[in-house]
Amino acid sequence: MFITKSIIHNSTISPLLGNTQYELNDVFDTLSVPLKGELDGCYRGCLMGIIGTNWLNRLTRIYIHRLLQTVINPWAGKWFDGINGANYWFTQSGKIRWGHYLVEDDIQGQDALPVTLLSYDVEKNMGMLRSIRGEVRKLNEGLFLARMHYVTKHKIIRVLYFTLEKVQSSE
Repeated sequence: MFITKSIIHNSTISPLLGNTQYELNDVFDTLSVPLKGELDGCYRGCLMGIIGTNWLNRLTRIYIHRLLQTVINPWAGKWFDGINGANYWFTQSGKIRWGHYLVEDDIQGQDALPVTLLSYDVEKNMGMLRSIRGEVRKLNEGLFLARMHYVTKHKIIRVLYFTLEKVQSSE
C-alpha cells in the first residue's frame, strides 16, 4: 500500500478511475453545469483519463490514477473565489497557489453544451499556461468532474480529466 494525499472513498469517484477518456466523455456529456458561485472554496483534486492511457487495461489505469494520489504528484486541487481561481500544490489548505485562471459560468464547452470554463489566459501566468482551458460540470453535491484542454493554433487537445471534491474548511 502507498501513502495517499487523500483516500478515495467517494463511491462516485472510485468507479471513474479506470475509465478511458472516451468513457469519461460520455459521463461528462450527461452532467449539468454548476450554478454561478457554486464552486467557491477549496477542492481536493483527483486526476484520471490522462492522454495516452486509453490503450492500457482498466486495472493498469486504476493503478496509475491511484498512484497520482500519492506524494509523487504535487498537485493537490483547486481554489475558487468568485471569478478567480488557482491550482494549489502540496497542501490540502490551498495556501500554495500557482496556475491562476478566470472562472466563466455557463459557457459553451467543446461538446456545445454549457460548462463552467476555467481560462488560464491571465497575466499572472507564464506563456505556456495561458493555452490551458478547463471545463467543469457537476457530479454530485460538492463533487465535480472536469477536463483540461490545451489549445494550439490548429487544434484542441484533451489532456486529462479530474474530479474536484469540496474540502471542509477548518478555519
